[in-house]
Amino acid sequence: MATTTDLINDIKILGSFPTSDELFSNNNYLRILDREMSNQIVPLMTKINEEYFLSYKDVSVASGVSEYRMPKRAVGSVLRDVQMIDSAGNITPLMRLNEEDKYSTTQGDLGYSIKGNQIILSPVPTSNAYSLRMAYFRRPSRFVLTSACAQVVSIDTVLNSVVVSNVPSSMSANVLVDFVQSESPYDILSIDSVISSVVGTTISFSSLPSDLAVGDYICLAGESCLPMVPEELVPLLSQAALCVCLSSKKDKSVELELQKLEQMKQTVINMLSPRVKSDDQKIKSRNNLLNYFRY
Repeated sequence: MATTTDLINDIKILGSFPTSDELFSNNNYLRILDREMSNQIVPLMTKINEEYFLSYKDVSVASGVSEYRMPKRAVGSVLRDVQMIDSAGNITPLMRLNEEDKYSTTQGDLGYSIKGNQIILSPVPTSNAYSLRMAYFRRPSRFVLTSACAQVVSIDTVLNSVVVSNVPSSMSANVLVDFVQSESPYDILSIDSVISSVVGTTISFSSLPSDLAVGDYICLAGESCLPMVPEELVPLLSQAALCVCLSSKKDKSVELELQKLEQMKQTVINMLSPRVKSDDQKIKSRNNLLNYFRY
């Protein structure tokens, strides 16, 4: 397990930084780790293009309502795909329309357009029987110390409650939290779960993730004390943060460490791509939407 405490200790060891350093507090290290996650890790994993961070947001379509907001955790407010799901679970991809394609609110090509950070369905739905699925790459959560999170000690699937090692003062009834896996690849098991109640060290919910395990963490929504990337990327994140720290101190060793960083990037790319080594990808054309589906 690689917590933020482990990441900070790695940086201190690699950079020979003192345990107590006036220049870098724990909060400073966390901010640097956040920065390098955004600047180094996320772009690299996006470049690999193997669906890391891929998530779905399903929204019920309402008759007469055409505008639906994009997921707030989407990296760069970018969507991977937009689909429509009927009551039987059949999935139909929607095509993106240009402004000139929307010549009527009640007829025209079936699809969607983008306005700011909203999806605009065209034509306007006339049924409540469908769901809009937005596929997106989820932004990694902001790093916090382990003391800001609650580690699961035991699980009661009947009462939908967990006993944790400690309950941070920020966690109480009606607060939104994320369940984060404690083992690689440190995935988010559930986002924006609402706490029903907190009694002592017992936290209750309306439901629990089916794959929640003892040792996993409960963190405030959008926060994590774990890196949320495969274990093999953790040293790369530490190295990137180390280079920033050395650069800020005008340390001459930064040039050598930057060279190591680039070597590590190439190693990671070769290791993680393709994600399924025996996979023979086939290119398929999308279904003819107008013949297949009308909502």
